[in-house]
Amino acid sequence: MRIVHRVAYQQREDRRWACGQSTALLKQPDRPFGDDGIDYAASNLAITHNNLHDNLDIGDGNHEDAMQGVIGVVTPGVAVNHFQNILIDSNLIIRQTDPELSFPTYLQGIDAFNSDWTNVTVTNNVLITSACWEFTT
Repeated sequence: MRIVHRVAYQQREDRRWACGQSTALLKQPDRPFGDDGIDYAASNLAITHNNLHDNLDIGDGNHEDAMQGVIGVVTPGVAVNHFQNILIDSNLIIRQTDPELSFPTYLQGIDAFNSDWTNVTVTNNVLITSACWEFTT
């Protein structure tokens, strides 16, 4: 794990997640990935100019999301986290670009759930996938 601008990033297999309360730019490496491309649970967050492609089924039973807003770490006694001011902009998401990709799988789009999300802007993204869930909250 590393800390950048007071936001914690942790690489798990081929995915990345951000949590915290500070402004940060989250950039995913340009390579195939398993599970979710980017998981986020933070306020004042910009996720921009990523190229997510070639999602792999790594056999763990996880449902696959390009970008997923998650509940994050909930403080004891608090029912739900409140996240705000999130920008998801100018990302290119393509489920499969390599016709020879080993273990390709479906890919859901950009979503956020299980928290209180305020002022979330999703704009200028290109999403090409086989799943029916492209943008959900």
